[in-house]
Amino acid sequence: MLNLLIMQNIFPVILAGGASSRLWPASNRERPKWDLRLFKASGEAKAQSLIEGAWDRARSVAPAANCFVVCGGEQAPLVRASLPELPAENLLIEPIPRDTSGAVAYAAGAILKRAIADGIGEHDAKMFVLPGDHVISPVARFAECAQAAARAASALDALVTFGIVAREPSVAYGYVHRGEEALFEETNASDLEHSAAPRVFRVNAFKEKPDHALAQTYFQSGEYYWNGGIFMWSLATLMREFERQLPGHAALAHSLSRTKNQQEWDACAREQFPELKRISIDFGIMEHAQSVATVAADFNWDDIGSWSAVGPYLDDHEDNAQGPETKIIALDAANNLVFAPGKRVALVGVENLAVVVNGNDILICPLARDQDVKKVSEAAGK
Repeated sequence: MLNLLIMQNIFPVILAGGASSRLWPASNRERPKWDLRLFKASGEAKAQSLIEGAWDRARSVAPAANCFVVCGGEQAPLVRASLPELPAENLLIEPIPRDTSGAVAYAAGAILKRAIADGIGEHDAKMFVLPGDHVISPVARFAECAQAAARAASALDALVTFGIVAREPSVAYGYVHRGEEALFEETNASDLEHSAAPRVFRVNAFKEKPDHALAQTYFQSGEYYWNGGIFMWSLATLMREFERQLPGHAALAHSLSRTKNQQEWDACAREQFPELKRISIDFGIMEHAQSVATVAADFNWDDIGSWSAVGPYLDDHEDNAQGPETKIIALDAANNLVFAPGKRVALVGVENLAVVVNGNDILICPLARDQDVKKVSEAAGK
């Protein structure tokens, strides 16, 4: 059972970005990756969008009133339609893209304003940053890791990242090199039942995506986790690092927190947001932060970064992966992936292909080359 006091002080921020070029043509300028309904969750009657899954995870650790979504203006109507439980004032629309550091600073301004109004101290208020387009299960274990991260953020005065326990020596992700285990007086096991408490470690270093040989070394050592882009920190710790490393971001957050109405908020955002340095939170803050810890996140995690990654979640139809609302006719065809909602697709004598249909756009490629879909997406967008 999660600690209710901690839940009241956690403010999840879902980052709802744009299209994924590697999932073209299903994801494009009009349809961001997080809006895709790629597969049905276990026990669900219909396919759930990725952001609906992210909302469920946010709600597992905080009330709806504490949950925020950051997106661009083009995505705002889709967010509202997807998340009817999201309070209107908690939809934060960026004036222009400024990478994840800009999104975090924008949300920090809103949470600072809320914390001041509710009498919550900056050390007690926790911002919980999670991407809107991941697949994670079980939600209960995710919530346990979040509570452990919230306690670690307070006890260690640290920025806390979720280190995804690696399943294989992947070259697709950056890595977090863990240091010594961080033990603190308020044990993060006190409210967990029927499972081992998530372990927390100091972070030695962040590592860029490795080559195959180095990835194998990382994996065999057991000391390296995938960097999943999920973070927990107190407002006090975050603002201290913003002031030290990205002072313009700190100034924006403080200015937004002092606005008295939506008109003042919008004016402040229009004036200051475009001046922010465009940089990710990883490069802008995490890599050179004074105190960083990681929770060993041992839940199932996938960032769905390619059509090959989608395949294992789809229904099996005569040895082919079949997307929702898709019909396959297969003759001497195996190990193909077909994602064509509302379409019937016939496969004859082919193997290991991705076949994706969205409106007038059709993709056919070997699954082994699905990383090249990004190049096709870029060409289609010209």
